[in-house]
Amino acid sequence: TAYFDNRAMTGPSVVIIVEQNKTAPNAMPTFFGKVVMSNGKTFCRKIEYWKKIAPRFRTQPAPYRHGPDTYYCNLLRIRLNHMHEPPLYIAMSQNEFCDDLLPPMPVFYDNRKKREKFAVCIQKGIFGIPAETLISFVELNKALGASIITIWIQTIEESVYNAMIPYVESGLVEMLDWKVTTPIRNYGTHAACNECVYRNIHRAEYVALTDIDEAFIPYKHDDWFGMLDDLGKYANIKNYAGFRFESIPWCDKGNSIKVASKGNSIKATSNLKNNGTFLPCYFKDTYRWESTDRHRPKMMVSMDRAFAGHNHIIPYYKKGVKE
Repeated sequence: TAYFDNRAMTGPSVVIIVEQNKTAPNAMPTFFGKVVMSNGKTFCRKIEYWKKIAPRFRTQPAPYRHGPDTYYCNLLRIRLNHMHEPPLYIAMSQNEFCDDLLPPMPVFYDNRKKREKFAVCIQKGIFGIPAETLISFVELNKALGASIITIWIQTIEESVYNAMIPYVESGLVEMLDWKVTTPIRNYGTHAACNECVYRNIHRAEYVALTDIDEAFIPYKHDDWFGMLDDLGKYANIKNYAGFRFESIPWCDKGNSIKVASKGNSIKATSNLKNNGTFLPCYFKDTYRWESTDRHRPKMMVSMDRAFAGHNHIIPYYKKGVKE
């Protein structure tokens, strides 16, 4: 996938998202890119290996996982110097004269007049999900502030797709299909995270990278707008590449839940501890976490300050800011 990146911190360039099998040799082949502009001008340039997002390697997949990550996600880049117009497409070659080209890739560029505040991506391809679950996810994130929701689909029932049609037609939801048979959740999570980032660099200020069974819930506010406004009272949010949302266990063992209610505020704790403090526990839907070792944050990434995405960290970001 190729994307036009015209942000001030990068300069005009085309970013190409590719995956590399971790068992392949470390030495990557040299690539060149034929760039085709809308005015018919073409040129050939060497492609830069820019950023590498590595998975957490596991020799034995944990029980709640569906298989080991086996691919790196690489961000390749073609610098366009002072050309601020997006190319029509690019084609890769291992020939310095850009002969023997691979199939062309259209260059994605969404430069809408009004930039949205928040976008959300389900960072894994979905399958076997009931329509009601997906509708609930979309409606909840819409209420929290999302104006764009990207969903990668794999083997879903027709009823699920039909349920999304009104959201797609309204422009709230986009559904993408990589046309691959291997599960994205096992082998393409980091590529999906970065496709989400680069689809949104010009159309949203922040992107939330999450799963369908997760939600970014502000503790004191009705939505993300209020949350960011409040954060701005304590720190300059432009100094941060994004925000880390800590995970909260969901439990279904009734005897592990302690609930204390005060007014409209309900707090619950589980039997799990972290540094001597009981962790909060909400919803009692699934016993997802059995130890704090499974604790993983999720990220809301700034499109003006981050170069790459990841499901649990922000791996690369603008100099002078922090996660």
